[in-house]
Amino acid sequence: MNSMNDYIRVPFVDRGRSWQGADCWGLVVLFYDREFGIDLEDVSYYSNSNALDEVSCAVDKEKQRWYQVWSKSYGDVILMRVRGWPTHVGIYVGKHRVLHTQQQVGVTVERISHLQNIEGYYRHEHLIGKAASI
Repeated sequence: MNSMNDYIRVPFVDRGRSWQGADCWGLVVLFYDREFGIDLEDVSYYSNSNALDEVSCAVDKEKQRWYQVWSKSYGDVILMRVRGWPTHVGIYVGKHRVLHTQQQVGVTVERISHLQNIEGYYRHEHLIGKAASI
């Protein structure tokens, strides 16, 4: 497990997929590459993160490689609804905390209890049976 400070230094950049800037999915891409060596598919074929219908379609397509889980483990992705659309993701990092990024805030670690509109918790197909609860 790498330091959360490495991730917190990443600024929010709409459709960003690098250490120089990332949106919420970009943060998941960086996290999965660094923590698990898993190269996730880029779903940035939406015009911008405010195009909720396009982002929702991208999320729906990517969800085929993920399994909904009821017991959270390190690295599970938390899918949240924004204005009714399942479009925002964060990463469970243990101790009831989530790593995520938002416009005008950047990357933060906060308690899950502070999040609203959680749609579900998802584990990548390559981590099924491998993840350990924290």
